[in-house]
Parts: sequence; structure tokens; C-alpha cells
Amino acid sequence: MRFDIVPAVSVNNIPFGASREEVRNALGEYEEFKKDEDDKVTTDDFDFCHVFYDDENRFEAIEIFEENTVYINGRLVYPAKPSELCKLADDFEEDYGTNISLSLSMGTDAPDEDEDEEDEEIAESVVFAKKGYYDEFLLD
Repeated sequence: MRFDIVPAVSVNNIPFGASREEVRNALGEYEEFKKDEDDKVTTDDFDFCHVFYDDENRFEAIEIFEENTVYINGRLVYPAKPSELCKLADDFEEDYGTNISLSLSMGTDAPDEDEDEEDEEIAESVVFAKKGYYDEFLLD
């Protein structure tokens, strides 16, 4: 599936903050699950992506898997290696194996420092989120 992202604003014209019902109507069949046992809010699994919601069941983040394509401003950015994704913005910071950009409100696998860039694997997924979603990760 193709995803067109406006960082921190929308995914395929679904705005962050949309209701769970609006997301489900746009993306199709899903199964609900808990990403972590302690989660209070369930996640929707659409097979090609996972969609996360806040306590009010509003769309706050999407994890897109490598069988999809992701475009930002019409430019193909994913699938790609983590080191390539980190070139999309100057503010990527690593937090426990995840590289996070506050300006793009995006997270992805951190590059393995011991691996040559040419041997590097495609990132398993990328996460795009509403503005502020990643603040708590990097400000702790």
C-alpha cells in the first residue's frame, strides 16, 4: 500500500486526531490487540500497519511495515535502510534502539553502528505520529 505522509499532520489524508471509526473506515479490515500487556488502549492491526490511539480513541500514530511505500512531499522515503531514513532530518536522536526525529514526528530502527552501511538491512518499520508524540521519549 502507498502512504502519503504530511509529518505530524496526516497519513493518506487521515488527520492525526481522527476518530478510531474514521481510521477504520479509511484502512479497512482490522483486528484489535494490545501491543503491551499493560496497555489501556488497544491497537488496530490492519496487517500492513498498526494504528495507535490515545485515551480518547483518537489517531495518534501509525507503524508502517516494509512491504508498503511511504512518500513525503511526493518523494519516496521508505522502504529504506535506517541510515538513509536518518538523512531525512537533522534532528534524529537514538533512544533505546529507535531513532526519533521530533521535527518529522517519526521513529525508526537505529542503524547498527557495527555494521557497514552496504550490509545494512531495510528498516522493519517506520512510525509517524502526531506532534508531541515523541517528546516524552527524548525529554526524559
